[in-house]
Amino acid sequence: MIELMVIGGIILYLFIAYKVTFYIANKTKKKRYWIGSILFFILLPTWDVIIGKIYFNYLCENQAGLKVYKSVEVDGYFRKGEIYLGKASLEKENNFKYKEGSKYFVSGIYKNKTMIQHLDLTNNSQIIELLNEPESEYEFIYNEKSKPLEWIPIIKNRAVVKHIKTDEVLGEDIGFIYFGSWISILLNNTVSGVNNPKERCLNRPYELLEQTLRKK
Repeated sequence: MIELMVIGGIILYLFIAYKVTFYIANKTKKKRYWIGSILFFILLPTWDVIIGKIYFNYLCENQAGLKVYKSVEVDGYFRKGEIYLGKASLEKENNFKYKEGSKYFVSGIYKNKTMIQHLDLTNNSQIIELLNEPESEYEFIYNEKSKPLEWIPIIKNRAVVKHIKTDEVLGEDIGFIYFGSWISILLNNTVSGVNNPKERCLNRPYELLEQTLRKK
């Protein structure tokens, strides 16, 4: 049903474009006006593709990539977000002695408070210790999202490793995701309900982690 509505909308758009262009051509008798009408209806749903694609390529060529400024030896690191027990959650951290996260409690003795979770990785421990402050000196930020320009559908993903107290950045990795023109976003949301990216220049957050934080 939705697909038929989309097809119907496209047909209606082409019909309106034809009628308007035909009217202008007959009314003005001037070639530049009906050519302008054709260009208008072509560019209306596609104009941002040209700008978006050029800007996306510029960002990928000039800003994307992994940069390491310093490498240190540590026993573990802190990463915001709750730690979930299980093999999958330990796959990327098994070179360290511990991993730290954070959890906000909505009930219990820690109600309305964020506590630091400390998980020992040396003996496959399944016990998470709760602390007020992280033991880690360094924080791994997996994915900071932002928009370089509000009116262009490009998302910037930035991974960072930094010192918790001084904010010294040890390294960063930047990637971009381009979602296409406004009409393609509208069609994706209408047909599938999912706004799938058109192009990516991917970042490598765990490679950044490996190159900046080394096990002692």
